[in-house]
This record gives sequence, C-alpha cells and structure tokens, in this order.
Amino acid sequence: MKHAALLLTAAWILWNHTANPDSSQETWTPLSQFKTKSSCVETAQGVVKRHMSAPRTIEGSALISPDHQPQKLLVYMGDNLVAAISYECAPSTQNPRLVNPVP
Repeated sequence: MKHAALLLTAAWILWNHTANPDSSQETWTPLSQFKTKSSCVETAQGVVKRHMSAPRTIEGSALISPDHQPQKLLVYMGDNLVAAISYECAPSTQNPRLVNPVP
C-alpha cells in the first residue's frame, strides 16, 4: 500500500532499477517522491556519488559510474559484471515496471 500511496502523491518518482546481466532477474523499487524532475535527477546523481565514495567492504568488488550515465552504477566482482544499478526518475503516472518489462 505504501508504494501505491507514493505513486499518487508526487509528480516524479525516483526508482531503483537493479538488473543482473547473467540472468533475466531485475527489480524496480520506488525510493522517493519529488515535485520536479530536476530535483529527482539531482537526488539520483547524489545517491550514485555517495555509493561511489563509500569504502568497499567486499574484497575484489568495484563500483563504476559511467561518465555518460551519471545515474548508473556497475558492480563488479573481479572482472565480472554482477549487477547494473540505475536510479531513474519517472512521472508518477508511469510505472517503469510496465514500460520496461522483463523479457
């Protein structure tokens, strides 16, 4: 019910989209609500920067945020990409789980 209420009270929703490149597993989780797209995007980029600056606690793990995708994190264990995490802003009238269904 909390997620439904979140979608009804804001103009923009910040979503966490996590995908495993080795499988079709992916999740979409609404995180926060915003009145403007610009404040949503600014928060998304701030979340990525905080993750990038946090010390790695798992040996051999690495996070990369592509320069051309400042709202995305690529998670590596050694040379293997294990997850792609993006923080995406969508209008509250749009559910990205329905727009971008799992294949």
